[in-house]
Order: sequence, then C-alpha cells, then structure tokens
Amino acid sequence: MAATDLSRIENWDIALFRFVEVHEGEPFEWGRTDCATLARGGVAAMYGEDLLPDLPIWRSQRGALKASRRLGPIIDALKALGAERVSIRFAQSGDILIPDPDEDGLPRLAIVWNAAALCSSPEHGVTLVPLAVIPRGTPLWRLPNAH
Repeated sequence: MAATDLSRIENWDIALFRFVEVHEGEPFEWGRTDCATLARGGVAAMYGEDLLPDLPIWRSQRGALKASRRLGPIIDALKALGAERVSIRFAQSGDILIPDPDEDGLPRLAIVWNAAALCSSPEHGVTLVPLAVIPRGTPLWRLPNAH
C-alpha cells in the first residue's frame, strides 16, 4: 500500500482507545501481546487494516527475531508507509515510539495513547507508561493522516 493511500478510519481515536482498553493489564505473550504485535494491532485499529500484511505472526522470541530480520529495520518499514519522525514533546495518540532495542537485538515498539505509551515486556506484561518518564531523544514516528 502506498503511503498516499493511507487514511485513518472514522473515529480512529475511539478504535485505538478500545484497543488499549482491551490489552492493558494482559500478560506478555509472543505473537499476541509482545510490543511489536501490540503496535501493529494498534495501527491496524486506527487504519482498519494490517499495514504490514506480509509480516508473519510469530509465537516465540526466535520467531520474532526471524520476522524482524525479514522485515529489516522497523524505521524503514514505517518510512515506506510515509511515517515522519517527530519530537516526543509533540507526541499524539497513534504515534509509534521506538526505544532502544533489547539485549537480544529485537526492536522495541510502543503506541502512544494520550500522555502514555502502551508497552509490553515479559516482566510487566502490557502497561501504559507515562510519556514523561520516556527519554526525550526516544524516536517517535507519526504515520500519515494523523489528526
């Protein structure tokens, strides 16, 4: 899908809120509530479709690493969709945060909801982390058709 074809669904903010509401507090599970799957799902909720349909679903850390290698740098995939980097000071619901990778080399992702980011980790499960505690230099990407 070309970046110019991207359009958020009507009431995308409500769809994203419902997505966050359903997943917040869930335990971590590869391919269901890991950070990349959550970010992908949040974006799909806003656009009404999976924007990375060729990326396989994984069920393990090994599978996630394999999919990550296949996709290549996540920033390249976001840029191909027309995403632009913005300062975290201007974060909006629906933006994608990309903190430093884990020790295993997997990229970490989070989706912004209001003044927090929906994050996931094996230690804490799915949580909303206040943007105020996220370092200012953390890359933040905004997909097209953001309001």
